[in-house]
Amino acid sequence: MAETRIRFGILGCANIARKVSRAMLLSPNTTISAIGSRSLDKATAFASENHFPESTKVYGSYDAVLEDPDVDAIYIPLPTSLHLRWAVLAAEKKKHVLLEKPLALNVGELDTILKACESSGVQFMDGTMWMHHPRTAKMKEVHSTFTYVGEGDFQKNDVRVNPNLDSLGALGDTGWYSIRAILWAHGYELPKTVIALRDPEYNESGVILSCGASLKWEDNGKVATFYCSFLSNLCMDIIALGTKGSIRVHDFVIPFNEKVGPFYAVANSKWAELSLGCEPEPSEFRIPTIFPQEALMVQEFARLVEGIRSGEAKPDKKWSIISRKTQVVIDAVIASINNETLIRFGILGCANIARKVSRAMLLSPNTTISAIGSRSLDKATAFASENHFPESTKVYGSYDAVLDDPDVDAVYIPLPTSLHLRWAVLAAEKKKHVLLEKPLALNVGELDTILKACESSGVQFMDGTMWMHHPRTAKMKEVHSTFTYVGEGDFQKNDVRVNPNLDSLGALGDAGWYSIRAILWAHDYELPKTVTALRDPEYNESGVILSCGASLKWEDNGKVATFYCSFLSNLCMDIIALGTKGNLRVHDFVIPFKEKVGHFYAVANSKWAELSLGCEPEPSEFQMPTVLPQEALMVQEFARLVDGIRIGKKKPEKKWPIISRKTQVVIDAVIASIKNGFEPIEIVY
Repeated sequence: MAETRIRFGILGCANIARKVSRAMLLSPNTTISAIGSRSLDKATAFASENHFPESTKVYGSYDAVLEDPDVDAIYIPLPTSLHLRWAVLAAEKKKHVLLEKPLALNVGELDTILKACESSGVQFMDGTMWMHHPRTAKMKEVHSTFTYVGEGDFQKNDVRVNPNLDSLGALGDTGWYSIRAILWAHGYELPKTVIALRDPEYNESGVILSCGASLKWEDNGKVATFYCSFLSNLCMDIIALGTKGSIRVHDFVIPFNEKVGPFYAVANSKWAELSLGCEPEPSEFRIPTIFPQEALMVQEFARLVEGIRSGEAKPDKKWSIISRKTQVVIDAVIASINNETLIRFGILGCANIARKVSRAMLLSPNTTISAIGSRSLDKATAFASENHFPESTKVYGSYDAVLDDPDVDAVYIPLPTSLHLRWAVLAAEKKKHVLLEKPLALNVGELDTILKACESSGVQFMDGTMWMHHPRTAKMKEVHSTFTYVGEGDFQKNDVRVNPNLDSLGALGDAGWYSIRAILWAHDYELPKTVTALRDPEYNESGVILSCGASLKWEDNGKVATFYCSFLSNLCMDIIALGTKGNLRVHDFVIPFKEKVGHFYAVANSKWAELSLGCEPEPSEFQMPTVLPQEALMVQEFARLVDGIRIGKKKPEKKWPIISRKTQVVIDAVIASIKNGFEPIEIVY
């Protein structure tokens, strides 16, 4: 009797789903029955671009896929933080589960998923494709002939990986493959101990960029080491060394050629006479396959599901067991590296900007969201759900309840500016660290009250100026410090992302805040001598500033800066710094066009070329990569400071309150200059 095709439903449109959905179409015993995304348009486009069958149902939600009676199994390539929720729901709906790696943020979460699958009698498998290539079985056959002492080494850069899918960095991606390879070679026997190698590398946000570990087994002399990295060139090598032989493969994770998997092995090798080489030479094994390994994976998954569906078999626990063992080792590596406790955020309100910053809290490896409060409980509940807050997040119908929650370490306040004074002071009095959205206050007097409350309570203060934390910012400072500076900061920004009802400062409080902060940053936070507002600011009918600008002048050093900010112009985030020895330009200073890389341009000692045919030298482009977006770097840095205070090793860092206050002082001076007929206002600090 012909085998019935297993009908897959896919949750989300992740890039890896392109590869695996192709595999479902290549495998003779699977098909794609449905796909769901939070965006119906995105799901429709994904199905079309990846040539899904015309019969594939397209949904605008994940729930709809789980409810579809024509779906037998679910493939889940969602961000790791969502795996627990959706894998458990799929199991409860009697859908078999193919879960993309990393499977979970920790073993506790994975145990919950596996228990749900076992309770529902559904098949579980993780998406480690290379396990299913026929080469893998042949390699096991070859290497089983000698005593094994293994080293799994997967060094891989960030080209194929979106670390936003998990908070484990390189360890969760390339490290997963390394650890699985080691366990595979050891017959899935867990090591006795796991010791992380010293000096892992991190980006500025604390995400692991490279690390390694040593695994040791008891009483059998077996040891394994691995190294994983986003910084090195692409490398997928594994070397297994034993007393009677060795085996090597150079493309273990994804074969260079999807139709053949080569590896090399040699037994009883020794130095040739006069050490002119080794003998015998390694033998090359070339294992052909009709289907790529990902198609073999989904084919095997479908075979298992078909056996369950026909009543001939029960779920094969092999896959759950080896998945859990892999996660156990990952957890052990993390425990060996760092025992840092997560900083637990409470969020006051459901402002639009809180969507971006709450995502950052989930991306940052040392923060989580413990609570959210709104004057509307329904609104807070919806916000938490729509933005994929952890299931453990407490939802309150008031701001006070968040401040009274003992499980909240720090409070993020994106409320209207007119409410900042009250709630920031209350938060500080409740011993909650304060991350305050800009504009910080209606004037310096209010901000001083906030800062005094934070200082008196010994809590950390930071404002929400994200670009300060992008690695590009430090590189730009390095470049521009080489020439005498006369700066112009120019940020022109429309109202697409901003609701001016949040404060009474209008464009000055939003786009102007970024402009002023950029100018102060470029001047090492030295305040100007005078601030003079540009004439003819524009207002709406209620008197809120829609566009304005100002000129800032320093004393005795020839430095001057101008800025213009607007809700009326098209989106513009340019800054130009001009000096006697060079200039610097950046076109996306506030929010980079691409969150994974920040560009800027600089040139030193430029001059007209002969006959004025151009300028020489041409500007150099600098590209500064980052694993996490700048808002996640911001909350990571805030959490690092809070953790130092919490464990008693450090006091609140005063840098951030100082530069926040200086920014507010300049904003106040611009307003004063407008009110005083555009006269220069002398800065008093």
